[in-house]
Amino acid sequence: MGNILQQEHKKTQGVENFTCGICLKSRLPVYKKFRNYSNNNNEEETKECASKHHFCIKCIAKYIQVRVSDYGRSVTKCPHSNCSVGFEILSCRSLVSTQVFVRWCDLLCESEIQAKFGRQGRRVYCPCCSEVILNECGDDGITRTTCPSCHKLFCLRCIIPLTDQERHTCNSRDDLVFLNTAARKGWTRCPSCNQSVERTFGCNIIECRCGNEFCYHFGNHAFKCYPRAIENQAREELDPFMLSVHFIFIGFAMMSIMGKPEFMNHKPVPASLEFGRTYVVRPKGKHQATVVWLHDLGANGFSSYQLLEALPIRNIKWICPTAPVQPIEIAGGFSSTAWFNMPDYSEDALINMEGLDASVTHVAKLLSKEPNYIKLGVGGFGMGSAIALYAAACAVEGKLSNGRPYPHNLSAVVSISGWLPMA
Repeated sequence: MGNILQQEHKKTQGVENFTCGICLKSRLPVYKKFRNYSNNNNEEETKECASKHHFCIKCIAKYIQVRVSDYGRSVTKCPHSNCSVGFEILSCRSLVSTQVFVRWCDLLCESEIQAKFGRQGRRVYCPCCSEVILNECGDDGITRTTCPSCHKLFCLRCIIPLTDQERHTCNSRDDLVFLNTAARKGWTRCPSCNQSVERTFGCNIIECRCGNEFCYHFGNHAFKCYPRAIENQAREELDPFMLSVHFIFIGFAMMSIMGKPEFMNHKPVPASLEFGRTYVVRPKGKHQATVVWLHDLGANGFSSYQLLEALPIRNIKWICPTAPVQPIEIAGGFSSTAWFNMPDYSEDALINMEGLDASVTHVAKLLSKEPNYIKLGVGGFGMGSAIALYAAACAVEGKLSNGRPYPHNLSAVVSISGWLPMA
């Protein structure tokens, strides 16, 4: 969706009011508008976009904070997708906290070093305080150095802290201990700055603080092994992950399933599917209902858990299972977490009914552990929504497509961006 721009009402000095392109509030007074000042020859002049994209001060302050603190970006440009006008850091100083401003300045310094000396070598990060240090001599033989920020010794080649009187070689016992620890915990060194990096969650494509993107699994630059990194991510036991989302709008549609659906049987499913880890959000008040929430293709139960844990709903227990990992035709044959296999999203797609039945049976097993007086429901997003609607259809029919009975009466089904398979 594009920006909603103001209609300009001109006075002698320009705009009387404006519409913010981020929060979309209209008829805001002009004093709330962000002005991008640049100091040119000791004269302040406004540096505006060619299309005059207008934003309020509050939204720009939040935008800068997210860009700098969360994403570590040194260059902050106009939020409009097709605009390349950069923000002047001095004009933004009063909008952000001192901590964010200092971080922004540090990122600008690092980007200047990177632009001058390139990404390969000649700069490291202190292992004690993370200060960026430039090896201006360019001598690979230099090992012992003192950080100008924290004044602690470390090896410039190994990136390992040293004691004052320690005699160090790059193959010393402490180095081996550190390398063993890194190997045991699965850390990977960035191929650009040689810094050890730990992935706590997310995909295998890592963006290091030096700006280099590399594959966490193989240790290569991202462009060299992107397909293999994605395939490996899907095959392994997925770490808890969730995408960074700034605005989430969820519409809940309570739906009743009427009539008897006609089931069809198509492509076979692997003999045994191993479902992943199940995450549970306990009710914060009196337990009145239990809902099994099913994630979309390629996600896992933890991504749903993180969102549902933050909801202000006190009386519902949320069960967030993880789908099995299996080859998916719609993903080009790559393995991914999926509730069933499907070739495409067309209405006449050959849906794998065995996979549907296996997933619905797994949901039924999770609900079977709940007390009899608790209301039961299912819900989901995307492919998970399809399973939720199919489970509701099976509850109305009283059986699965393979003829086996469905054991539960469902009080509600929640569908977000989904469809009823084979409807």
